[in-house]
Amino acid sequence: ENFDFCFEYANNLINSKRYNEALIVLSDMKKRHPKNEKLLKNIAEVSLNNYDNTSALDTYKELVKINNDETLYLLEISKIYQDQEKFAQAHKFAKKALRMDTSDAYAIFNFAEVLKNSVESCSKDELVLEDKAVYEISYKYYREAYKKGYKEAKNMINWFKQNKNSVLPTLEDWFLIDSDKDELKPIEINSNNSCYSWVEQSVERVN
Repeated sequence: ENFDFCFEYANNLINSKRYNEALIVLSDMKKRHPKNEKLLKNIAEVSLNNYDNTSALDTYKELVKINNDETLYLLEISKIYQDQEKFAQAHKFAKKALRMDTSDAYAIFNFAEVLKNSVESCSKDELVLEDKAVYEISYKYYREAYKKGYKEAKNMINWFKQNKNSVLPTLEDWFLIDSDKDELKPIEINSNNSCYSWVEQSVERVN
């Protein structure tokens, strides 16, 4: 019945990597304190450490209902959906986080990650134009995240620079597309590839 004592006990179990035991304690506490943000945050984090993404996802969604001003919860949901390769859902929550703070470097980086990871999941051995288009959009967000101070974006920026000719759209790629538009969304490039139907940004034709 003593919240602080039980919370500290659970944290000691967590520090000892006894995650299952910690979750039992935290779950019992949740019955008495179902809307305690600090408690739910701990449950979500421990669930992730315990490789229980389903429980973590449900808990982060509860946290969003309790505190919808915290972008971290939205970003964690986005990351879990990325791990599950549910990129439309990952994009939905990544976009919500970015709308809340357009200057948040980590939110910008996560948005880039959603796009990049979707290509890694959807593409075949040889990239086609819609794959490269999504890569180009992600590259833009990595650069923006780096400008805002997220230094971890540098590795991906360097990767794009080193592999530019093979992973970003070229003039030859655009020659194969029968369209007069100067800008196209990935789904407009290939309407048969629904993998990127959720991508809202367009890319400019290479001239």
